[in-house]
Amino acid sequence: MKKEKFLENIVLNIVSSSLYLDEALKNHKKDEKNSKQKLFLINNNFLKINKDLINFNLKG
Repeated sequence: MKKEKFLENIVLNIVSSSLYLDEALKNHKKDEKNSKQKLFLINNNFLKINKDLINFNLKG
């Protein structure tokens, strides 16, 4: 994975996680199920970031 693409993937995952977190916090009392789904998506994004970091470090 090229360095630029690697960094782009990390930034996109962080930005989308921030948006999910914002939405989850705004709607927590009104829609707890939706908030839990957003938190699940945030967790998935950070798993993707960790995977990208591992792959990038292994490939140099």
